[in-house]
Amino acid sequence: MKIRPTREVRTTGKIQLLDKVTAELIAAGEVIDRPASVIKELCENALDAGTTQLTVEIQRGGVTFMRVTDNGSGIEPEDIRTAFLRHATSKLRSAADLGNLMSLGFRGEALASIAAMCRVEVLSRVPGQEEGVRYCIEGGAETECSPAGCPEGTTIVVRDIFYNTPARMKFLKKDTAEGGAVEEAVERLAVINPRVSVRFLREGKCVLQTPGNNRPEDAVYAVWGREFYQTLTPVRFEGRGIRVRGFVSKPGHDRGSRSMQHFFLNGRPIRSRLCMAALEEAYRTRIMKGRFPACVLDLRMPPGVCDVNVHPAKLEVRFAEEKAVFDAVYYAVLSAFTGLEQQGVSVRLPGETASAPAREAPAPPPEPVRAAPVPVQPALPRPLPPRPAVPASVPEWVQKTPPELRQAPAPMELEPAPPPQTSPSSRYAGARLIGEWLRTYILLECGEKLILIDKHAAHERLLYEELRAKNEVRRQALLEPLTIHLPGSEYAAALGNRETLARLGFGVEDFGEGCVAVREIPTMLTLSAAAESVMQLCERLAAGEGVPGVDAIDDLLHTIACKAAVRAHDETSPEELSALIRLLDEHEDVRFCPHGRPIAVVLTRAQVEKLFGRIT
Repeated sequence: MKIRPTREVRTTGKIQLLDKVTAELIAAGEVIDRPASVIKELCENALDAGTTQLTVEIQRGGVTFMRVTDNGSGIEPEDIRTAFLRHATSKLRSAADLGNLMSLGFRGEALASIAAMCRVEVLSRVPGQEEGVRYCIEGGAETECSPAGCPEGTTIVVRDIFYNTPARMKFLKKDTAEGGAVEEAVERLAVINPRVSVRFLREGKCVLQTPGNNRPEDAVYAVWGREFYQTLTPVRFEGRGIRVRGFVSKPGHDRGSRSMQHFFLNGRPIRSRLCMAALEEAYRTRIMKGRFPACVLDLRMPPGVCDVNVHPAKLEVRFAEEKAVFDAVYYAVLSAFTGLEQQGVSVRLPGETASAPAREAPAPPPEPVRAAPVPVQPALPRPLPPRPAVPASVPEWVQKTPPELRQAPAPMELEPAPPPQTSPSSRYAGARLIGEWLRTYILLECGEKLILIDKHAAHERLLYEELRAKNEVRRQALLEPLTIHLPGSEYAAALGNRETLARLGFGVEDFGEGCVAVREIPTMLTLSAAAESVMQLCERLAAGEGVPGVDAIDDLLHTIACKAAVRAHDETSPEELSALIRLLDEHEDVRFCPHGRPIAVVLTRAQVEKLFGRIT
């Protein structure tokens, strides 16, 4: 057989071979795109090394300084150089091992990618050895390797990310945003590893510390605070070789985005549209459209039925049996609602036999102890006596009692008015107020029509129109600040958008440790509604990741109006209902709430008589 000679590679044409340095920078960009991805990779290596104490420290959002310290198994001095070579790993020996992966890292790309774009210093000592090793590498080039005295475990310091690739540096966000992304990455790893005590320092301040007592509820409490923890209910489910553990939000504690939906696969943070769809399908009849549940769900399954080698950052996964995974998440969440766990009833996935193992019954969650101090909302003084009725001549149609002088939300305070005296051309001309149904719907008799008005939707739209017309929200100072704990990205969004929050009526300051102090709130809000509004506003600001535009400001005004409006099932006097009807008559264009739901529906005499069989 004649062998053809090897062709020479020409370098004079349009297609050129990249040099090694450029090729490595491109490959590194697939794994490392911001400080948060550096921290994620380093923390995952520490967890694979069996650490029980993990400390993460950043400065300027991680752009200039990052340090990760663990007490794990360390790196042997003879392995330190090899560890920074591309595709060098201790997790794999052959292609067959890919089907049995349980470690978080396995590709051997993270350290090489970090070293290609940063200045890196490593101090590591294997337990039992008298001395460790110090290794320095910059831009992929070694600068020092020598013995050193250091604690057991590994400390990695990363400085000046993208110092040799300024084109990438300019795409980094503000320090607060990058720091928030780092904090979120640490939070996710802390929540799913409750056996590890995780400590996070940001600009010299400790903003997170978990107890490391192997209790998932304590980890969730320490990471996201008391307010979020109290909205959760535990989930425990098992079927078809898939185990689901974690927490989901109780119905009624929904959010404006999916930012607090956290899924994990065998301890690895993942993004999964399949799991997200299963979660939201379980809430379909329990949550309003456009709102989203929160969750912290860990799926455990054999590594051979899932593929984590899909995405460079190992966030995307594929499942061999998607239907089984969907059913596991769906029925796990559904069982938390039905209370079957508390009754000890076993739940199985469709198609399982009676001999299949039943789902474990969970132990009631004990009162968790948060490692960091928990801010407590200030106690309110006793309320003053109610104000007398306001004469109809006063132009203000809403008279408020200062929120800090109330212990509980007061009913809607509309200007008392007689039954609506409307002109013949108005919507409710000659209407007679019958009363209220279910403390939610106002009933009006208007000629041969029966009109049902959703009082919350109507009041919400009227407040929204008032806020939008004034382009300013009246606010007042609190006697004592209201402290609110926020997740990392939302905390950063609050501090980075204080002017926007001030325009919306909230005076917000940094309180430290992931908390903000609210010193001013809109006059139309109670304290409890103000706290909920701040959390939702920061959630929306974090989801936008930038300076909010006109549409975003409108959405924020929707949130304030919704929280300030009278709620369904609140007790409302006939005078207040009449005043609301009069105001609706004055605003002919108000027919839908800011969310798009109708404010009123009409039943004609013909429709009612047809229902009763009087006519056909």
